[in-house]
Amino acid sequence: MKFSVEEREKIGAWTYREDAAHPHNTFANSFDRASLFGFYKWCYYVVHDPQPTEKTVHADAKSSTISKTITGPFSVQLSLPDLEYYQTVEVESGATAANFRLTDAANGASFANGTVRFLPPPGGLSAVRNEDDRAMLELAMEREWPVKVELPAPRIVSTGETSAKDRRGTRSEESSYRIVAIGRTEDGKGLVVRVTVNDTGKTFEIDRQVQPEVRRMFREQFATGTDATRRENVRMELVDGDKTLVYTVVFE
Repeated sequence: MKFSVEEREKIGAWTYREDAAHPHNTFANSFDRASLFGFYKWCYYVVHDPQPTEKTVHADAKSSTISKTITGPFSVQLSLPDLEYYQTVEVESGATAANFRLTDAANGASFANGTVRFLPPPGGLSAVRNEDDRAMLELAMEREWPVKVELPAPRIVSTGETSAKDRRGTRSEESSYRIVAIGRTEDGKGLVVRVTVNDTGKTFEIDRQVQPEVRRMFREQFATGTDATRRENVRMELVDGDKTLVYTVVFE
């Protein structure tokens, strides 16, 4: 045989002289060696180290991106800081979209910049049964996503009712009050709303009108997930010579 011992080891070939030590040795091999039937079979081997050919082309690493829609359950929070607008929406099981009531943020502008944050569903991430959806949701939850939303035109309101524009601090001659600031408590677990009273003679009437709106804003921001069934507590305080109502809302 023309191959060296090292070459034969590379290709797994052996001669009849090495047949006894080969693990695949069988009794039938002795018939091949003896050529009892007047013919003999053999193989041709050509062995060489890897060599580049003209067809070898260097290829740079490439990455591809695919779009996949995640189905609920999960929650989405939209924040428009310039408008002091924050709303969290729960996406139900099997649904793929979160719908926000942007009429509450309308201030006459066409667009607003903000962020979207993805949150786990009320039952936790284990409620997301699909493993791929759960993995993608976990990655999405690691950051805030910038968005630019189109705002609807401000709705027309009757006397005594505050429009979205009024609630963002613009004075209305028809309204006896305006919401001038919406923020969070120091621990971040509650809502603080400041309301300027334009007619101090209607303070208690204004309080009755504003409290439902304050409760709604609090529940949209905080009553999600496991907190959805908790009750809120509203504390009202008069400051600035009874010209400002300050509402502090937290869970009981």
